[in-house]
Amino acid sequence: MEQVWEVSSGPQNPSCHIMTFYPTMEEFMDFNQFIAQMESQGAHRGGLAKVIPPKEWRARQSYDDMDDILIARPLQQKAYGGAGVFTQFHRKRRAMTLRQYRQLATSTKYQTPAHLTFEELEQKYWKTRVYDAPIYGAGISGSLFDENTAHWNLRLSPPPAVLCLQPHHLLSQHRTMLRI
Repeated sequence: MEQVWEVSSGPQNPSCHIMTFYPTMEEFMDFNQFIAQMESQGAHRGGLAKVIPPKEWRARQSYDDMDDILIARPLQQKAYGGAGVFTQFHRKRRAMTLRQYRQLATSTKYQTPAHLTFEELEQKYWKTRVYDAPIYGAGISGSLFDENTAHWNLRLSPPPAVLCLQPHHLLSQHRTMLRI
């Protein structure tokens, strides 16, 4: 049975904010249909959307075999300035494995500080931005997805459904990139 999504007659997401979605496993199983549902709610107006997968979904069966993945060019984001005017640049760091990156990310220096709300966490981030430069393990060729992941497998480059969508609705890369 095809699912029908109700859409009001007014513009959806008129403020163009980034929307977050929490699909059920049933909704998550049909990529095209779920993207259509997101767009019917105006998600495309925000430029991107955040999708939190259902708890029972897994990108891979085990994460035990990933420690040796190489992050060839981690980037440290440096910033300087003050009074609301800042300049930032990226400094390349030495290559590291995912195991080394995980150890760094969970170290006292880089772990998430205690906070009660997202707003408080964001405020702490911006207060420390000039003297605490984050390190990004971005731009790694490869995928964290198993070849046999049945739904939303981003290892497929791009997923077949992406090819039939309008460019302004969903942006994709032709190569899956690992963002840590």
